Amino acid sequence: MKNKCKIISKLGITQLVIKSQKGQQLSEREVYDINGNQNSGLLSLHVVTKGSSFKLIYDITGFITFKEYLKKPLTRESFAHILKNILENLNAVQKLFINQQMLWLDFEHVLVNPATGRIYFTCVPIRDIETETPLRDFLLNIIQYSTFVPGEDNSYIKEYITILNSGINFSVFDLEEYINGLNGKSGQSEKQTKECPGCRQTIMRGTNYCPHCGAKVIGFTEDAGTRVYDPLQDEFADEIDAEHRRGTQDLSYGTTVLGADPGGTTVLGSEELDAPVFPYLIRKKNQEKIEELQLFIQRFSANKAKAKQATARRKLLDKLSVEEMPSSTRRYPFVGFMPERELGKDVLTVKDVSVTVDGVKLLDNVYFSVGRTDKIAFVGENELAQTALFKVLMGELEPDEGSVKWGVSTIRSYLPKDNSPYFDGNEEELVDWLRQYSAKKDDVYLRGFLGRMLFSNEDVFKHVNVLSGGEKVRCMLSKMMLSGANVVLLDQPTNHLDMESIQAVNKGLEAFTGVVLLASHDHELLTSTCNRVIAFQPDGTIVDRYGTYDDYLNWLAEQKNQ
Repeated sequence: MKNKCKIISKLGITQLVIKSQKGQQLSEREVYDINGNQNSGLLSLHVVTKGSSFKLIYDITGFITFKEYLKKPLTRESFAHILKNILENLNAVQKLFINQQMLWLDFEHVLVNPATGRIYFTCVPIRDIETETPLRDFLLNIIQYSTFVPGEDNSYIKEYITILNSGINFSVFDLEEYINGLNGKSGQSEKQTKECPGCRQTIMRGTNYCPHCGAKVIGFTEDAGTRVYDPLQDEFADEIDAEHRRGTQDLSYGTTVLGADPGGTTVLGSEELDAPVFPYLIRKKNQEKIEELQLFIQRFSANKAKAKQATARRKLLDKLSVEEMPSSTRRYPFVGFMPERELGKDVLTVKDVSVTVDGVKLLDNVYFSVGRTDKIAFVGENELAQTALFKVLMGELEPDEGSVKWGVSTIRSYLPKDNSPYFDGNEEELVDWLRQYSAKKDDVYLRGFLGRMLFSNEDVFKHVNVLSGGEKVRCMLSKMMLSGANVVLLDQPTNHLDMESIQAVNKGLEAFTGVVLLASHDHELLTSTCNRVIAFQPDGTIVDRYGTYDDYLNWLAEQKNQ
């Protein structure tokens, strides 16, 4: 990788900094996925932009390099632990649809948490970048950099090298089976396996489909009449063909094949799987859809506005099995906020603010300060007070008393409860409306951005004054994402949004590295996003509590019981 990088240590914090080159573009989707999935085995990062250039900053405090970690002699078990950890990371990368070429697999930049032994990859989310170490070479180089405990049978090392040198025939199944053998599970595996009569490969007993050739295997033991499904002769041909067609529709994003490319240079390819689509992959994909439905039902069944949709999904879930699950037509927008600069120590101080509207005191001597890591939930029945405070913070309303002081490093963006002033009487087309808030003015960029917010094809030419409530909120979110803000203020952002958009907002705020001030009725959104709660009281005062929203509710229940 030709990008300049350096490691900076200051005040006990160690950071890896990678600078962009001229013409390189940041892949915002990958940044969002990396920071939103902390269990992926990828180092989280912070992006700082300046003009057309940007820096990728990774916090590597307490980590050691993979090269240093391998200096300790390995046993059979510790070698298996390393390979299992790497395989888990690769599977996570595959699940997030992250291009393998973005993984920086240099042994100095694959890092390890020495306390847990967990391995972390450095992902460089720059479009069209190609890192220098192919994955297969990285796996082979583990042997080169490792030392092994003397006196132990090292035949497993030779077997490992043989597997990797099998080139195009290498697959993830081989690596998984090899790891199981290192862990002493091979004997158990033999007792629970049988031979596929089609390809003669070893498969698990009770398996209906061969993971190697995709053939359907009927029966449990060879003696009981095991046979391979033949689409030209088998009486179940129509049933299996129908299942195949359903599965092909379900794999809408393409299936990533773990294996070497034809040149044998990489182990993890990113090509779409052509026919045949194996039924066991179909069922795995459908199982994920069932879990998704269950999550929707759990989250929205108590929400009056979404109750009908939750009920419909529950009925669908009751009727369908894994094999019968139809392909989903749901689409998810992309919501991700990328700060233009890091926050300083001072973010916000609200001092003795009072506001009276129409003779009603909404805020009474409100005082609080905000730190750089705060994500604050505004809750309470007094919603007018929450909206009044948002307007005071954004300079739209002058307080009767008190003051508001923002830090010099803050860049603020606001989503109001009432967004009608941005749209009413405005006959601009959507792409032109968004252009005024974007530093990049070209149509290709703006239409691509709107496409991620589910405005595709002719939708970008809609007049903004005829948009639906949900479309207007998605437009406002687009405006916020283009602002480069490191402080976002959102007053009831989930109003008018469907469940998919609500989930996207949820993930976007969870992954956001700046400050969040959020008012919402969505319990899950508040609980998963916020680490502090400010509750507005009927008399205009506030209660300020650190902790999650659930922690606040538990504290509130205890107060009522006293």
